[in-house]
Amino acid sequence: MIPMEIDLRSLTEGLNLFTWEATASDLEVEEEVGLNGPARVALTVVKAGEALTAHGEVAFGLKLTCSRCLEPLDQALDVAVNVVFQKAGEVRDLQDLDDTNLVFYGEDDTSVNVVTQIRDIVILEAPMKPLCFEACAGLCPLCGANRNRETCSCRREEIDPRWEALRQFKTQ
Repeated sequence: MIPMEIDLRSLTEGLNLFTWEATASDLEVEEEVGLNGPARVALTVVKAGEALTAHGEVAFGLKLTCSRCLEPLDQALDVAVNVVFQKAGEVRDLQDLDDTNLVFYGEDDTSVNVVTQIRDIVILEAPMKPLCFEACAGLCPLCGANRNRETCSCRREEIDPRWEALRQFKTQ
């Protein structure tokens, strides 16, 4: 993993901007998701006395396969990032942190690394069942034809087996 470190000693009071680019191997997500190019991270760290917070975004593209028709597709995502840096042993009211990552650092730490939080965001934002488009018709379960491109002549007559006795009764 590449370090996405924020040097705590060099932070100035107010806003501090950090940007990084990371590949799938940098984030160690090759097995979980297929990145389409590097992920771009932009964080603004706000220092107000001893309090440190960060907000920004992660922009990345994914190489996916449609879960219905198995066609390849690319999807671009821009995800908001919110991080609160908490010094270990320090007490702070953290009840209003809904969509915020919490990063603890030690008393003697001179930097914090946010690569784990960025990695988690990339993995968690990847769709579980990606679709090439919302109304994708998928593949025919009988002949395997892509129903977005062609119509097949397969008859899909699904009869609930509980009604089969009534159908036989009707034909007698």
